[in-house]
Amino acid sequence: MVELLTERERKILNMIVKCADVKTAVYYLNYSEDPEIHDDITVKGVYAMFSRIRTKIKDSRRFVNTILNYRRRSELLNKRLTPKVRMKIEDEEEEEEEEEVK
Repeated sequence: MVELLTERERKILNMIVKCADVKTAVYYLNYSEDPEIHDDITVKGVYAMFSRIRTKIKDSRRFVNTILNYRRRSELLNKRLTPKVRMKIEDEEEEEEEEEVK
C-alpha cells in the first residue's frame, strides 16, 4: 500500500486533533519530554505541511478522476480496473450455521 502521509505528518496531525489549535499542538510537540512526540517545528512549518497535504490530496483526486474517466470510456478498462471485492468463506459458513439453528 502506498503511504501518502509521512510518519512526521501523521504525528503532527494526531497532535492537532488532540489540541484546540495549531499553536498549542506546536507547543506540545516542541516541549514534550517523550522522544516519540518531541519534534522541533514552527507554526509556519505546520501551515507549510498543510499546503503540501492539500497538494497531495489534489494530485490523488486528479489520479482517481483520470482512472474513472478511462473506466467510463471503455468496458474492458472498467472490468480490469474495478477493484475485486472478495467475500470471506468463513463469514458465509457462520451465517449458514446461524440460519440452520433457527
